[in-house]
Amino acid sequence: MYDLSICVPTIREQHWTRLYDSIVNSIGDYTFELVLCGPYDELSDYLKEKDNVTLIKDYGSPTRAQQIAVSRSTGKYITWGADDGWYLPQMLEKALSILENMNDKKAILVSHYMEGGELALRNYTMNYHEPLRSAFYPNDFLIINVGIARLEYYKETGGL
Repeated sequence: MYDLSICVPTIREQHWTRLYDSIVNSIGDYTFELVLCGPYDELSDYLKEKDNVTLIKDYGSPTRAQQIAVSRSTGKYITWGADDGWYLPQMLEKALSILENMNDKKAILVSHYMEGGELALRNYTMNYHEPLRSAFYPNDFLIINVGIARLEYYKETGGL
């Protein structure tokens, strides 16, 4: 069992090495597994050498791919992201330390997410994103782009 499972829907294999290396530089002494899910058959030679990387072949949507990755995860905590993203140095270590000290199974740590080189609150609102827009959501209804939660609780609630 790992400390953290990182579940990533995959369509851009050219970024996976950068993503993996950013996790290594972000996680400190915690252990992790990277669970990739998408339409690819093989990992790069670099990632094949890692015993904490899993690739699951699936042709579904990113949401489906993420949920499939979650079902194969073994970590105490779970996080998710995009395959063209990366984690800042020591940030996963800090986040896991905060959660460990909280000792609350329902706690979720939400982090900022830069998109297009900017960090703007509108990126976190439901009605900013075309596929999510609805007259039934208030304009200040927020989404969780990136977060860390206990895997057991995530599965118990059925995801986000």
